[in-house]
Amino acid sequence: MIEYNYFKNNGWNPKRGGIFSHSIYVSGGTSSAPVKNIVVRGNTLLQTVDVPANPGGCEGVVIVGHGNQDGLLIEGNVIQEAPGTAHQPCWGIAVNRGYSTPESFKNITIRNNQIEYVGNQVIVTETDCANCLIENNSILYNTSYGN
Repeated sequence: MIEYNYFKNNGWNPKRGGIFSHSIYVSGGTSSAPVKNIVVRGNTLLQTVDVPANPGGCEGVVIVGHGNQDGLLIEGNVIQEAPGTAHQPCWGIAVNRGYSTPESFKNITIRNNQIEYVGNQVIVTETDCANCLIENNSILYNTSYGN
């Protein structure tokens, strides 16, 4: 469980750089033994993934899940970037493929999150996500790219 934390300017990965920098990163498991029942709840994430080469601008996914996930719950988190500072690769929440090995996503719930001023994508999941629910998220968004 990752619950009720306050993160500001968190997530820079000096070895991988911008788009590979995440504030909360959930991964692991195999197709026969997925990671089960991880909870990311009630966290506040402000001005996340601020990259030194591009100060003041988010360039990575704030909360990301890769690998083989079953029962991941992302709930009640606040993600805020300053208006106009997020770069295109700054996404709010993404539970999607990120590796060259097979990945699977089952029973994923993303709900009641508040996401403000991220870049290209606000919430992303795989189209073959089995039994996945996205509901009651509050989104404030005003960029010239993405959807």
